[in-house]
Amino acid sequence: MCVCSGLGSDDEVQLVNALFDSDGYNPLIRPVKNLSETVSVKFGLAMIQLINVVCSLCQNISYLNVPTATRQPGV
Repeated sequence: MCVCSGLGSDDEVQLVNALFDSDGYNPLIRPVKNLSETVSVKFGLAMIQLINVVCSLCQNISYLNVPTATRQPGV
């Protein structure tokens, strides 16, 4: 898997490529003692990250010329 994005630094891209390279990543390895245990994952997200996602989606929609609903006069 190769991550090629203008959103991250070169170091960030190298790290992701190293972590998820087909030779180094094994999806069967889990951080639990007993394989039947569930894995809880918690993550945080800053408001600016959500704003960036919404802005990106809006730009993609306008780029595709998807018509948007407009208010008609007198309604």
